[in-house]
Amino acid sequence: EKVLRKQEGQGASALREIRPVLEVIDNWVATELEANVSRHCERVGLALGKIAQPIRVAISGTTVSPPIFESLEMLGKARTLRRIDRCLATVD
Repeated sequence: EKVLRKQEGQGASALREIRPVLEVIDNWVATELEANVSRHCERVGLALGKIAQPIRVAISGTTVSPPIFESLEMLGKARTLRRIDRCLATVD
């Protein structure tokens, strides 16, 4: 909750913004995920950690996990998106 709600919900907002970016990725492998998320970070002017940490919380329920992009690859696209959706639903 701290990661998602601090600074007027910046973490939750970042998670809402990155979800559609993840949704359109067809090649669900760590390198492709990292490249797409990094491009998004550059485009919106956020450090990678400001987006990676909310993703980590959404998919693992904690602030500590194996490397984030490898974790996303292992979970798979459908499960990752479901976990993000469930996380956002609890914050809203």
